[in-house]
Amino acid sequence: MNCPAPSNASGYAIVNNITTIARPFGNVKVFKAYLEIPEQLPLSKFITMRSELQSSGVSLIDCPHNGRKEVADKMLIVDMLAYAIDTPSPATVVIITGDRDFAYALSIL
Repeated sequence: MNCPAPSNASGYAIVNNITTIARPFGNVKVFKAYLEIPEQLPLSKFITMRSELQSSGVSLIDCPHNGRKEVADKMLIVDMLAYAIDTPSPATVVIITGDRDFAYALSIL
């Protein structure tokens, strides 16, 4: 994972915190999380987190790697492009990641 959720945080709290931080930049219209089943987190905790995120209005994007690299990254870039095509400017895009590879794409958007 590029930016894993804290293991002791609930999905509800995570969504609330992100929404609170993003709200000054405008209404949150799209909220997505790109997920794969983590190896280090117990499956029951992962299922609970998924349920809490989804109950909070987050669209969950499953990103099974199956031995391939950067699956979530590529899916996120495609979604950013589709959003830019479908959304008139001005618009604000907020991405939370531990990966610097998105800096160029965001600067262009």
